[in-house]
Amino acid sequence: MEKVICSGGQVWTSERAATHLNYIRKLWNDVRAADAAGKSLAQIQDEFSLDTEFAFVKQMQVYLDNGDDWVRPQHRAHVNIFYLQGKNLATDFLKKEMKRTTVTDAIRTLRQKLNAGSDIYIDENLVNAFGYELLRSDDVLAAIEIFKFNAERFPESFNVYDSLGEAYMKNGDIEPAIRNYQKSLGINPENTNAQEMLIKLKK
Repeated sequence: MEKVICSGGQVWTSERAATHLNYIRKLWNDVRAADAAGKSLAQIQDEFSLDTEFAFVKQMQVYLDNGDDWVRPQHRAHVNIFYLQGKNLATDFLKKEMKRTTVTDAIRTLRQKLNAGSDIYIDENLVNAFGYELLRSDDVLAAIEIFKFNAERFPESFNVYDSLGEAYMKNGDIEPAIRNYQKSLGINPENTNAQEMLIKLKK
């Protein structure tokens, strides 16, 4: 094999493709081993960052071509995806339950399973993305419930309140929207979206 044609028409030499494949294999094996050892996603992200365990990635041509601002998010995304492989995801559970019952009942059942010690894994970003799926399909009330659940599970995250504020605003619930944007801004004063939305809502 002399070359590899990637998506978008980009052409890699066989050496470059092999280097990238070795990186992906090493990352996969290390993340799966760390997960099996009981480490959290945050711990794994720190342990396998581009400044420590995977500093060699900085010398890969794809890094040199695209630079730090591109490669770091890519690497973190790889870690996140590999960590979630094989997990019993809350979003999958909720989507399945919501096909046969209401969003409120689906969340209630999920809480019951979690309280009973279920291994269902809740990823903040996946739950948030599911909320936006519902929001885009105009199922605003269901989106609000999903965002509320996410805020309940991740109360220190500015983004969960920002999203909940957006859903309330889309539903015409001005006061709850303001409260949640204010919570988001209280956690992250640099959240410019919340700043702009609060100005808009208070008008």
